[in-house]
Amino acid sequence: MSLKARTSKGKCKAKIEGDMTIYTAGEIKDKLLQKLDGCEAMELDLSQVTELDTSGFQVLALLKREAERREKELQLKGHGHIVQDVFALFHVTDQLVAAYAEPEQTSPGRV
Repeated sequence: MSLKARTSKGKCKAKIEGDMTIYTAGEIKDKLLQKLDGCEAMELDLSQVTELDTSGFQVLALLKREAERREKELQLKGHGHIVQDVFALFHVTDQLVAAYAEPEQTSPGRV
Protein backbone atom coordinates (compact mmCIF):
# COMPACT_ATOMS: atom_id res chain seq x y z
CA MET A 1 0.00 0.00 0.00
CA SER A 2 1.20 3.47 -0.79
CA LEU A 3 -0.32 6.90 -0.40
CA LYS A 4 0.73 9.66 -2.74
CA ALA A 5 -0.48 13.16 -1.94
CA ARG A 6 0.02 16.79 -2.82
CA THR A 7 -1.61 19.92 -1.48
CA SER A 8 -2.32 23.06 -3.47
CA LYS A 9 -4.41 26.06 -2.43
CA GLY A 10 -5.79 24.22 0.60
CA LYS A 11 -6.92 21.14 -1.35
CA CYS A 12 -5.17 17.83 -0.86
CA LYS A 13 -5.23 15.37 -3.74
CA ALA A 14 -4.31 11.89 -2.57
CA LYS A 15 -4.18 8.48 -4.21
CA ILE A 16 -4.07 5.08 -2.56
CA GLU A 17 -2.32 2.30 -4.44
CA GLY A 18 -2.49 -1.32 -3.35
CA ASP A 19 -4.35 -3.09 -0.59
CA MET A 20 -6.55 -1.48 2.06
CA THR A 21 -6.74 -4.42 4.44
CA ILE A 22 -6.26 -5.25 8.09
CA TYR A 23 -2.51 -5.32 7.41
CA THR A 24 -2.38 -1.72 6.16
CA ALA A 25 -5.38 -0.07 7.86
CA GLY A 26 -3.51 1.45 10.81
CA GLU A 27 -0.83 2.99 8.64
CA ILE A 28 -3.22 4.34 6.02
CA LYS A 29 -5.59 5.72 8.68
CA ASP A 30 -2.79 7.71 10.32
CA LYS A 31 -1.54 9.05 6.99
CA LEU A 32 -5.01 10.05 5.76
CA LEU A 33 -5.95 11.81 9.00
CA GLN A 34 -2.63 13.68 8.94
CA LYS A 35 -3.32 14.81 5.36
CA LEU A 36 -6.87 15.83 6.31
CA ASP A 37 -5.45 17.99 9.12
CA GLY A 38 -3.33 19.92 6.65
CA CYS A 39 -6.02 20.88 4.15
CA GLU A 40 -9.43 22.48 3.75
CA ALA A 41 -10.67 19.84 1.29
CA MET A 42 -9.51 16.40 0.25
CA GLU A 43 -9.92 14.44 -2.96
CA LEU A 44 -9.02 10.78 -2.54
CA ASP A 45 -8.52 8.60 -5.61
CA LEU A 46 -9.33 4.93 -5.00
CA SER A 47 -8.88 3.73 -8.58
CA GLN A 48 -5.71 1.79 -7.76
CA VAL A 49 -7.05 -0.02 -4.67
CA THR A 50 -6.45 -3.71 -5.36
CA GLU A 51 -8.10 -5.17 -2.25
CA LEU A 52 -10.51 -3.74 0.32
CA ASP A 53 -11.63 -5.59 3.44
CA THR A 54 -13.67 -4.50 6.46
CA SER A 55 -10.68 -2.78 8.05
CA GLY A 56 -10.05 -0.73 4.93
CA PHE A 57 -13.74 0.09 4.73
CA GLN A 58 -13.66 1.29 8.34
CA VAL A 59 -10.81 3.64 7.47
CA LEU A 60 -12.90 5.20 4.69
CA ALA A 61 -15.92 5.52 6.99
CA LEU A 62 -13.74 7.12 9.68
CA LEU A 63 -12.25 9.55 7.17
CA LYS A 64 -15.73 10.59 6.05
CA ARG A 65 -16.88 11.08 9.65
CA GLU A 66 -13.77 13.08 10.56
CA ALA A 67 -14.11 15.29 7.48
CA GLU A 68 -17.71 16.06 8.47
CA ARG A 69 -16.74 16.70 12.09
CA ARG A 70 -13.98 19.08 11.01
CA GLU A 71 -16.27 20.70 8.42
CA LYS A 72 -13.96 19.79 5.56
CA GLU A 73 -14.97 18.65 2.11
CA LEU A 74 -14.16 15.06 1.21
CA GLN A 75 -14.52 13.64 -2.27
CA LEU A 76 -13.60 10.07 -3.11
CA LYS A 77 -13.17 9.28 -6.78
CA GLY A 78 -12.21 6.41 -8.99
CA HIS A 79 -13.96 3.86 -6.81
CA GLY A 80 -14.02 0.90 -9.12
CA HIS A 81 -15.73 -2.44 -8.73
CA ILE A 82 -13.61 -3.49 -5.74
CA VAL A 83 -14.77 -0.53 -3.64
CA GLN A 84 -18.31 -0.64 -5.01
CA ASP A 85 -18.62 -4.34 -4.16
CA VAL A 86 -17.68 -3.72 -0.52
CA PHE A 87 -20.12 -0.80 -0.23
CA ALA A 88 -22.87 -2.96 -1.69
CA LEU A 89 -22.03 -5.80 0.69
CA PHE A 90 -22.54 -3.51 3.68
CA HIS A 91 -25.55 -1.73 2.12
CA VAL A 92 -23.93 1.69 2.60
CA THR A 93 -23.74 3.02 -0.92
CA ASP A 94 -26.63 5.45 -0.35
CA GLN A 95 -25.24 6.70 2.97
CA LEU A 96 -21.78 7.32 1.57
CA VAL A 97 -22.74 8.58 -1.87
CA ALA A 98 -22.43 12.25 -0.86
CA ALA A 99 -18.69 11.82 -0.40
CA TYR A 100 -18.20 10.19 -3.77
CA ALA A 101 -17.78 11.42 -7.29
CA GLU A 102 -19.09 9.39 -10.19
CA PRO A 103 -17.24 6.07 -10.46
CA GLU A 104 -14.61 5.94 -13.15
CA GLN A 105 -14.49 3.08 -15.60
CA THR A 106 -10.93 2.10 -14.74
CA SER A 107 -9.50 -0.96 -13.13
CA PRO A 108 -6.47 -1.29 -10.85
CA GLY A 109 -3.25 -1.13 -12.76
CA ARG A 110 -4.55 1.21 -15.47
CA VAL A 111 -3.61 4.85 -15.61
